[in-house]
Amino acid sequence: MTGKKLKVLTELEKRFCELYVENMFSNETMTNKDIAIAAGYAKDSAHQRAYENTTYKLKPHVYMHIEQLIEDFRIRNEVTKEKHMARLNEIHQMA
Repeated sequence: MTGKKLKVLTELEKRFCELYVENMFSNETMTNKDIAIAAGYAKDSAHQRAYENTTYKLKPHVYMHIEQLIEDFRIRNEVTKEKHMARLNEIHQMA
């Protein structure tokens, strides 16, 4: 980044980020529009707000917060490529 200071997230943006990351690691998946609605955005504009919140060029502060939450989750839960591949192999063996 070129020294620009990121904006402070609104409560809606924070909630969207939290739900987005929860959804990413959940067995039950929602669309980004559904996530925006669950976060509190109006149904009429939820699709647009979800697009904006997940597009770096439009809302870099939201995008970066999502990336940080994902990284925090991976560190906290010790998610690595190796562990992921081992789990997929384990599931394959059970099938």
